[in-house]
Amino acid sequence: MEALLEQGGVVLIIAGLIIIAILSLLVALILQLSMQMALGAKPTYGNAYVTTFVAYLVVGTVQSAFRAITGNPLDSELGLPPREWLVLTLISYVTQSLIYGLLLKYPESGAIGFGKGMFVSLIQTVLVVVITIAILFAVLILVFIATLIFGGG
Repeated sequence: MEALLEQGGVVLIIAGLIIIAILSLLVALILQLSMQMALGAKPTYGNAYVTTFVAYLVVGTVQSAFRAITGNPLDSELGLPPREWLVLTLISYVTQSLIYGLLLKYPESGAIGFGKGMFVSLIQTVLVVVITIAILFAVLILVFIATLIFGGG
């Protein structure tokens, strides 16, 4: 039974890495736009991809450790008590900002630093929320139109 659980854990880790790799392909584009909007400089796609991948990997590890410490390792973020959810969100934001500050670079002068990493992270979060709301709104409109065309019953 233990071997089966260990094997399941390995499968989850591999699946998580694959999901992070695929998600990073899209989010790297949003990160490029975020840095362009925040700082007027645009990282290369490769730099944005590596930064996104590393940030997701580290933030995911930090979140897992936090959940293990608080005794909620399998709960979703929404399943956490409000205080723990807020602390986890702040820890994740600071961790992501630190990684952005270290790995994102100006073309001529090097790393952008923690403060600017926080700004880029904030802009990225706003963009992701706006894009998500737009996609959900578009889906709702399509469902509404489909209901009108094909009937609701």
